[in-house]
Amino acid sequence: MIEIIDDQAPLFVCPGDYTVATDYECGGHVYLEPVEAYNECNSELSYSFRSGTNVLNTNGGFIDLNLGKNYLTYTVSDGCNNKSSCQVQVTVKDDTQPVAICEQFKVISMSQSGQTLVFADPFDNGSWDECGIDRFEVRRMDSLCVASDTLFSDRVNFCCSDVGRETMVVFRAYDWSGNFNDCMVTVEVQDKIAPSITCPNDQTIDCDQGYDLNNLGLTFGNADVIDNCSESQILNEVVTA
Repeated sequence: MIEIIDDQAPLFVCPGDYTVATDYECGGHVYLEPVEAYNECNSELSYSFRSGTNVLNTNGGFIDLNLGKNYLTYTVSDGCNNKSSCQVQVTVKDDTQPVAICEQFKVISMSQSGQTLVFADPFDNGSWDECGIDRFEVRRMDSLCVASDTLFSDRVNFCCSDVGRETMVVFRAYDWSGNFNDCMVTVEVQDKIAPSITCPNDQTIDCDQGYDLNNLGLTFGNADVIDNCSESQILNEVVTA
């Protein structure tokens, strides 16, 4: 009895490693090029491209891959169940900037301390990324309060010097791959805390005693004013008959 067997696996050239960009679902819908395989017995060949649980049983076509490094196993089999395999690394990379959507105009109230700290999140108005937003940062275009606020951070300061003027703030959105995008916010700082005033005690003086109507405090004492932004308060003396 002479048995003729085929124990030679098919031959094919394995593709090299490569990188693709993410799709709108933060994955890779990747087209795999067909491979050219050779078999000595010219039997019908079958193909299998596998990555984790995703399997493509044709010679080329689309396969869904995850963000990051994916290892594809290429397998070619002949009719005698001889197999050749190789592995290809396909990296799905997120190179797309997030969509930064921020409040166009923001009103901030001054606190009792005369300084208000605002985190970056309240400036957001629905920023979006196909792979998810990692964090937000903000900075001021200029600063009359804290010099370091012109650098990006997770928060920014406002003080009494900002009251009554518009301040431009840069809002930045980062995705998980480190891509970022910016938008601008116009900030108006308002002081809604009313000052408190303590007047000097009532006094009775002789009609011959002289005093200056333009500087009553010199004779009768000055009023005490307490306010969160005391440097911006103006004390007016008004004489009534």
